[in-house]
Amino acid sequence: MKRVISILAIFFVSILISNYVKAEITGGAASQPQNVSIFVLPGLPVINIYSPQNITYTNTSVLLNYSISNNFSSAWYNIDNSDNVTLPNSSNYSITLASFLGSHFLYLYANNSQGLSFSKIDFSISSQPTQPPSSGGSGGGGGSGGGISGITAFDLEKNLLQVSLTQGETKTENIKIRNVGTSRITVSIETLDLENFILIEEKNLTLNVGETKELEAHFFALSNFPPGVYFGKIIFTSGSFRESVVSVVDVKQKNALFDVNLEVLPNYKTTSPGKKISTLIDMTNIAFRGTPIDVDLSLRITDVDKKIVYESSKETIAVRDNLSITRQLQLPKNLASGTYFVLGEILYNNVSASSYDTIDVKSDKLSIWIILLVVLAFIIWAFLIWWKIHKNRKRRR
Repeated sequence: MKRVISILAIFFVSILISNYVKAEITGGAASQPQNVSIFVLPGLPVINIYSPQNITYTNTSVLLNYSISNNFSSAWYNIDNSDNVTLPNSSNYSITLASFLGSHFLYLYANNSQGLSFSKIDFSISSQPTQPPSSGGSGGGGGSGGGISGITAFDLEKNLLQVSLTQGETKTENIKIRNVGTSRITVSIETLDLENFILIEEKNLTLNVGETKELEAHFFALSNFPPGVYFGKIIFTSGSFRESVVSVVDVKQKNALFDVNLEVLPNYKTTSPGKKISTLIDMTNIAFRGTPIDVDLSLRITDVDKKIVYESSKETIAVRDNLSITRQLQLPKNLASGTYFVLGEILYNNVSASSYDTIDVKSDKLSIWIILLVVLAFIIWAFLIWWKIHKNRKRRR
C-alpha cells in the first residue's frame, strides 16, 4: 500500500512540474493582437563605414566601402585632414584609396536638408604584419592575454539609457564597455531606430583582455522634431557575442503649451502579471493659465521592443492650472517577466506633451507552484499518517 501511495505522489508531482514548465514556456506569448503605429520622419544621413576597419593593413591600397541611409544631397571624405574628395550620390559605394605607411584617420561626411553627419575611422599601414599584443610579464598562468583564440565576452555598464531633450538640445552620454573574455576583441557598434537622435563617431572599439573603454553617444533633438517618447537600441557585437543598451529619448517641446509628468507609485514599481498598477499623472496648463482647456489623455504600456501590451481609451480632461489624477492600468495575465514602460500623453489641437516611467514585471508562477507542491506533499503526508493509524487500529482489533 505504501508503494502504491508513493507512486501516486510521484505521479501527481510530475504532473504539476510538467504543467509548470509548460506554463513557463508558453507564458510569454501574447494572446491579443498588438496594434503599433509607426511613422518615419526624415532625419540626418546615417553613415556606416565597412572598410577600412580599425586594424593594420600591409598594402598601401585600401578599400573604402560604406553605406549612407536616409536621403542625402552630397557626400565626401578626406584622409588625415587633407583635401576633401567628392563621392557619388549613391547609398552604397566602394573605392580604392592609395595611401602610405603609418597611422591614418578617415572622415566621411554626408548632408541633407536636416544637417550634416560624419563618421570617423582610424587605421594604419605597415610593411610587416603586426602580432596581437601580449599581456606582458611571466606571472600570467594563461600565457598571452591578447591572443587570437579564447573566450569572446564583454560587459556593458548599463542596459538602459534614458535621455530627456528639449527641441534643439544636445547631450552626451558615456557607456563603459569592459573586455571580460580571454582574448583581444574588436566590438562593433550600431544603432536601431535611433538615427534621428544619436551620433556615435566610433563604430569599432578594440579592447585588450580586462580593458575598459568609454563610448561617447551624442544625443540631439532637432528644433522641428515632434515631441514624444522614442525608443531604440545601441547594439554591441563581437563575433557571435551580442549585447544591447535600450535607449529612451524623451523629446520635450521648446515652448510648450502644456506639461505632463507620469509616475508609477512606489508600491507598484515591481509587480506581477495580471496585477493592476497605480499611476500619478500631473498636468500643467502653461499657456492658458486660469482658463479650463480640454486635453485628451492617453495611457499605454510597452515592452523594450515597443510592442504595446496595454492601451487605454482616450479620456478628455479639463485642465485649468495644475491637475493631479491617479489612474489604474491592468497588466495582461500572460505578460512575460522584464522591464516595461508606462507612457502618458496629452494632446491639445495637435500639440502633444508626454512622459513615462518604468516598471519591473516578475512572474509569480514559480511561487504559486511551490505552494501547490507543498500543499500536495502535506496532503500525502497526512494521508500516510491516517492510513498508518487506521492500520494499527485494525491490528488491535
